[in-house]
Amino acid sequence: MTDNDFAICPKDGPPRLFRFDIDDDRTLCQLDKEKNLLRINRYLFDLLPPHMQQEVYKTKAEVLTIDNF
Repeated sequence: MTDNDFAICPKDGPPRLFRFDIDDDRTLCQLDKEKNLLRINRYLFDLLPPHMQQEVYKTKAEVLTIDNF
């Protein structure tokens, strides 16, 4: 794994911020890549097992929906 592969605290960018503020029945999370801000749906996130929650935190996808899991 290279430094550029680490999404939570990239070498040349801001550390990732997490906000649990999405209220949508299909969207699990949305990533603002410029700000490294991950907005998360708390309800759907809490339904995931811990190992999948860790994958959400590290995602590089712009949007994850429940269809992705």
